[in-house]
Amino acid sequence: MKNRVLKKSEITRNILKMLGAGIAIPMLFLFPGSGLLIKDFLKNNKIDKNYLDFRRMLRQAKKRRLVEVVQKNGKDLLRITSLGKEELLRYDIDDIRIIKENKAWDGLWRVVIFDIPEKHRQARVALSYKLKEIGFYRFQKSIFVFPFNCSNEIDFIKEFFRVGKFVVVLKVVTFGEYHDLILKKYFDLL
Repeated sequence: MKNRVLKKSEITRNILKMLGAGIAIPMLFLFPGSGLLIKDFLKNNKIDKNYLDFRRMLRQAKKRRLVEVVQKNGKDLLRITSLGKEELLRYDIDDIRIIKENKAWDGLWRVVIFDIPEKHRQARVALSYKLKEIGFYRFQKSIFVFPFNCSNEIDFIKEFFRVGKFVVVLKVVTFGEYHDLILKKYFDLL
């Protein structure tokens, strides 16, 4: 069951990414008998998916209002909606990783500090989980540390969870000899 859900999620993600990237998907694909057209489309776009699953997920995406039908050059095409773009962002947050720009550490700790009110508890928990998931060290309950540049990723995460005004990012030279040693060991910087 879990693999089937992941597969459906992956197909929906691919559909939204294609539409988000400007690839036009004909509305005709929603109708029965469009199997050969879909197979050719998937092959031409180098997508290895079952055309029945693809069509089913297109219909579901339309039903969920993630895509809409628009007319362009006399043809009915599917276009990603603002709701679909939000869904696409959710997929992006799952994929976010911090890329270490270079192997050499610049000696600065990136510190994320937040004080998110209780009414935004879910966002606070999600933020903590995401920071830990992408490799941050939990220094204290609402203080996370990372040794490499991660400003773009943090900006995206703050924006995604809508907690930007409660989050501060600092660059710190030292936490003191004892804590620096713990952090260097954790991040394999010795």
